Amino acid sequence: METIVPELISALEQLSAPPPSIPWTVEDLAELKRFNQSFGAQGAARRVDALADPDTLCVMTGQQPGILTGPLYTLYKAVGAWVLAEEAERRLGRTVVAGFWIASDDHDFEEMRPVTWLNKDGACVTHETAPKSAPPTVALPLGAISAHAIPMDALDMSALFRHLRLSCHPGIQLTALLDELERFADESQTMEDFFGRCMVRLMGPDTPLVYVSPRLRCIRRVQERVLRRM
Repeated sequence: METIVPELISALEQLSAPPPSIPWTVEDLAELKRFNQSFGAQGAARRVDALADPDTLCVMTGQQPGILTGPLYTLYKAVGAWVLAEEAERRLGRTVVAGFWIASDDHDFEEMRPVTWLNKDGACVTHETAPKSAPPTVALPLGAISAHAIPMDALDMSALFRHLRLSCHPGIQLTALLDELERFADESQTMEDFFGRCMVRLMGPDTPLVYVSPRLRCIRRVQERVLRRM
């Protein structure tokens, strides 16, 4: 990271002008703010206002949503975008917003459902979340449905939490964390929603990382122009 950040910022400094972009409307910003507030990203919601300025730059990263956030590099990406945005803002003297693209239009549930952790014996354990009323070996019967449309109440999350409680070293912190994650699962409407809550829990609610979803109207409005050209 220490090597890559200066190189990326130098590349930004060499831009004679930022690439053209479609301005955000008041409605766009309001929708994006509501989306971030829906799973507790208060720092992100405050940062959204900066996008109204056409001189604002963005550093974007992203990943498909996974159960309990998915692979560890998902967090590395999020932290990396945050660090790069802060350093670029300091070096360039202009507002730079860090963004995380939740690729919730992805429908490959086989990639999204595994969770791997170290058990009390130090061995890797993998659990694959399955649909309710179906054995783990059966593929998700929802078919080619995007993650933002997969309802949480269709997934057997209780089996995952039970596996975690039994295989990990017991303790007050583990119990408190799993209780909180179970509450997130109960409160979440979709996989995208649950992913967002887990990310905010790990990154912190005041982190200035703006979460974006391809299903949002403000994003589809821009995508439509690109797809029409293609």
